[in-house]
Amino acid sequence: MSPHFESRNVPAHDEDALFMHVALSEAERFIGATAPNPPVGACLVKDGRILGQGAHMRAGGPHAEIVAIERAASAHGSGALKDAALYVTLEPCNHHGKTSPCADAILEAGISRVVIGALDPNPNVVGDGAGKLRAAGRRVELDAADGDCRRLIAPFAKWSTTGLPWVTHKLAYRVTPEGRLTMIPESGGDTTFTSDRSLREAHLERRKSDAILTGLGTVLADHPKFNVRHVPDHKNRRRYLIVMSESGAEPPREWLEQEWDLGFEVLVVSDLRATLKHLGELGVHRVLVEAGPTLSAAIKAERLWDERVVFVQRRPRPEDLLSGEALDYAYREFAADAAWKKN
Repeated sequence: MSPHFESRNVPAHDEDALFMHVALSEAERFIGATAPNPPVGACLVKDGRILGQGAHMRAGGPHAEIVAIERAASAHGSGALKDAALYVTLEPCNHHGKTSPCADAILEAGISRVVIGALDPNPNVVGDGAGKLRAAGRRVELDAADGDCRRLIAPFAKWSTTGLPWVTHKLAYRVTPEGRLTMIPESGGDTTFTSDRSLREAHLERRKSDAILTGLGTVLADHPKFNVRHVPDHKNRRRYLIVMSESGAEPPREWLEQEWDLGFEVLVVSDLRATLKHLGELGVHRVLVEAGPTLSAAIKAERLWDERVVFVQRRPRPEDLLSGEALDYAYREFAADAAWKKN
């Protein structure tokens, strides 16, 4: 851990935990919109009252700290920021890129305390922003209450330390009459067999992604559309759509045109590991795998996944008729070496 921090555990009832979760909520709205930058949220507080909050919304745009500071100054006047506390999910930057250093803006605003949710995982800059703030006499703390902030930036952490994207493997199963699990739809049945709620969750995963990986077999069997439909997507969002084809065969032209019209850049590939490396070079942080049994088995066998999101169709029960919506069994799990678990 960087020597610049006072680290402490924050009780669940503590105000600090509440304000940090406000910052987290801001950041989570823009997961999938900020690569090659991470999603970040910030909340500016004084005397227990929120003055302003905001998030980094897109690469090249203002950072979360700047958004929160500007909103607070607009609503309350710049003088109100003196001796305020800033809660930010990621260590403020102290380098010039497309924007000026956030550490400078924090000092100029007169903010006296900064609570940071996670260290910057980039080994070249970790601790720099916090070090500058502390050297200037600001109180800087690392909020070690839980792993939420580290989970938020886990894809960025993996990408910035290994050059590889975070792989989320989405799996959906139905139960056969014999009680077995299968990923294959019933003959003549709908290719989507999970509940509406599960569909929304699946499309939220698409919304978070920078690229979607599928197999040629899935394309040929289902002719799927991979755009975000069941939840609002980020404005003007374009993604990579990767089709794994070991033979090198191309998907049907009609399907390619469909996906091009939906805003995808389609890449047909034959080597999984080389493709993930290439996607990392393109600045992709998050890859969502939506595939059938063959590609899914390869992802598992080669241990290429970092996170799995699993939906299992549940047979309707009488109480589902009362709620108007059947619920599937669903769970999320992380690989044992997931980056956010290491701190």
